[in-house]
Amino acid sequence: MAEAVLLPMLPDNRLTVPLTSACLEISAGCADFAALGGGFALYGCCICLSLLGLSVWVQLSMLLQGALPMKLLLVHRALHLIMFLFMVRFCVYFLPGTTAVYRSMAPRVITAQRLPIDATIIVFLFLCASLYKVRQNFYNK
Repeated sequence: MAEAVLLPMLPDNRLTVPLTSACLEISAGCADFAALGGGFALYGCCICLSLLGLSVWVQLSMLLQGALPMKLLLVHRALHLIMFLFMVRFCVYFLPGTTAVYRSMAPRVITAQRLPIDATIIVFLFLCASLYKVRQNFYNK
């Protein structure tokens, strides 16, 4: 909704929508940059993931409640952006580029096998125990 209000006031440019989406939310920014394709998609998603969005910043400020200065987090995210862009730029040279892909899968995939019931129960109990320990750490201080 905020983006719909802001876009008419911003200049009509190819990058206006993705940058506005990236400033507000990570997933919307990544989706809009991915729609541009090419280098814009790769580096735009890097920017979205590094700087986070306004929604994440608001959530962090509510969760931290002043325990950590937001300026420190901003410096951390800016350093992360610089390092992440350099690392991705370095790793791009090792990617194969564009290749032809053959797709033989049906539009809807139905799994032929499922996880055995004993493994499912063990994973479920592990998750329950983990959540219980996390809850204890937060509420028993």
